[in-house]
Amino acid sequence: MSDVRSVEPVKPGGTNIEAVRAFPKCERRISMYVGQSRTGKTHLALVHASRETDGRPTLIIDSMGADNFGGESPHRVATVSEAVGRVFGQGGHAIVTPWSDDEGDVLFEAAADLGHAHIIIDESSRWLSGRTGGGPLARLLRAASHRQLTVKLTTQHFSADAPAFLFNCEAAFYIFRTGSFRARARLAEEFEEPDLPDLVKDLPDRVCVRFPR
Repeated sequence: MSDVRSVEPVKPGGTNIEAVRAFPKCERRISMYVGQSRTGKTHLALVHASRETDGRPTLIIDSMGADNFGGESPHRVATVSEAVGRVFGQGGHAIVTPWSDDEGDVLFEAAADLGHAHIIIDESSRWLSGRTGGGPLARLLRAASHRQLTVKLTTQHFSADAPAFLFNCEAAFYIFRTGSFRARARLAEEFEEPDLPDLVKDLPDRVCVRFPR
């Protein structure tokens, strides 16, 4: 059976910080966090990013401007050029919302070219859906192992947003509650787990199934 883990508080009155100290670090350069809204996928991506202690900066791409990362954060910048300069020029952290495909592509190309950073792409469907081959984001993912990058992607739509090449990148997948029949069918197919659709349909918030096990 698949490995099911919780990031809920470890005791009554506890905090997520206490709970996630025991949650294993993600050892893969690329990881995808899949599930319905507000199930905990972005939280876990941030937890895994916080476990990186190599001194590389973190770039958070808040694709939809959903403010999951705090609008008043000192790391939030207004423009893509500011984000590129801060992360890849100064070695600092940045949170940015690109407002067009072109702006997103600038970030992905800069990361692929310059490397040496941790990248979180929230709501990655914004950049994957309907783009043949995945575009510059696909190039970034393929370059990760050669450019000293980690890339963490969150998405709600596994059936459409996990391109085939992602499975060739030795990515880790963290599957939260998933209601879509098509998404659950693809999960079963990709991971060869016939019981997986029923399992992930009713997962509680902040509980996920991890692949590879």
